[in-house]
Amino acid sequence: MVAARAKSGPSCVQKAILCWVLTLAAILVYYNGTLLPRSKGEASQGIQENPEKKDAAATDARFLEIAKAKQPVNSEDFENNAPWPGPRAGETQERSVVADVMPDADGLHQHGRIGLLPDGSPRYKPDEWPANGLSDEDRRDAHRGFCFNSRKSDSISVDRDQPEARSRKCVAKHKEYPLDLPSASVVIVFHNENYSILIRSLHSVLNHSPPRLLKEIILVDDASVPTEGRFYEKHWRRLQDELADYCRNLPKVTLVRLKERRGLMMARMEGVWRASGEVAVFLDSHIEATQGWIEPLLARIKEDKGHVVVPQIDGIDAESFIYAPGGGGLSILSFSWTLGQDAKPAPGGDSTMPAKSPVMAGGLFASDRKMFLKLGGYDPEMRLYGGEEMEIGFRTWMCGGDIEWVPCSHVGHVFRTPLYWQGQGYVG
Repeated sequence: MVAARAKSGPSCVQKAILCWVLTLAAILVYYNGTLLPRSKGEASQGIQENPEKKDAAATDARFLEIAKAKQPVNSEDFENNAPWPGPRAGETQERSVVADVMPDADGLHQHGRIGLLPDGSPRYKPDEWPANGLSDEDRRDAHRGFCFNSRKSDSISVDRDQPEARSRKCVAKHKEYPLDLPSASVVIVFHNENYSILIRSLHSVLNHSPPRLLKEIILVDDASVPTEGRFYEKHWRRLQDELADYCRNLPKVTLVRLKERRGLMMARMEGVWRASGEVAVFLDSHIEATQGWIEPLLARIKEDKGHVVVPQIDGIDAESFIYAPGGGGLSILSFSWTLGQDAKPAPGGDSTMPAKSPVMAGGLFASDRKMFLKLGGYDPEMRLYGGEEMEIGFRTWMCGGDIEWVPCSHVGHVFRTPLYWQGQGYVG
């Protein structure tokens, strides 16, 4: 009987599964191939394209065509497919004790002068940089556990300005954004992070986010712990009472401490579950937001709650900490068939027009919070970074949403380097 069945061919269930897999592959090939504009380099290598795709000016036209075909998602009655199970025993949560906006606010310090002691001096005092630089041994030690030069970060102010990263058209467009944009909760997760780079990330978000738009920053400590050979106790100690005291004296910051290690994805979910803003903005713990970064993201979500939007991610050098607007970063992101990231060139020209992206960098993006929970949030079985950008990307496209790169929003990101220390960050 068993032998006879084996010869009878695939079962109905097997045929159905095969049909589903082929259909999904066809959908992914379509989005991966048709949504992305071809670069001039690809065209010059003899890739056959129809006349419309060869025309770089057709990029915006294709975007508009796709946008018109998609029905906007503006429902307030989203089903929550990722309900919060509630806090676990031993977890703590501590909120700011200062005003939402400190004195002396201006265009570069939109929440006032923050990070100051009662006498007006900075709470964070940068370390002195050695006159002759670092020895090879000291540099390796500075990169240990971080894959960036922690000594250099510690020697730089945590409240620093960055060069204007936006194009002239983006700067001009900034005044056109509506005032009644949705409120945002920024979620930042860290585990064994460098203290100064973490504080600098908070300062940049507060300095460059209008108070009417920034509801809160939820900072989640995913059970940081000293780790032999990777994360010294001296670094860990700074993340304890010193960090808690600093956060208490920053506007709108909530510090959540998880009792046990949950992993990057579930730690982010702990942040979004506690959020009260209309939009959830996810950022890494080694970033620097820039002028005008948040309004373009919120404006696209206001137009359509189905938009999951990503900023232009600029590179911050892991050794010198020099910000490079538009250089060494990420914009439109595709994927290979081994599920590796495949960065695509941004559309040419000084355009303010968002562009569709098959997937996204999983650590820096914004979504309507209810829409994100309708999509199911992060996969609870994922632990570390890598793969979530594909999983969320596929799910967003298949469940009525879309992913857009927004060129007028710039966030700097320190991309880790294995040049001086080989290891993976965020591993405890």
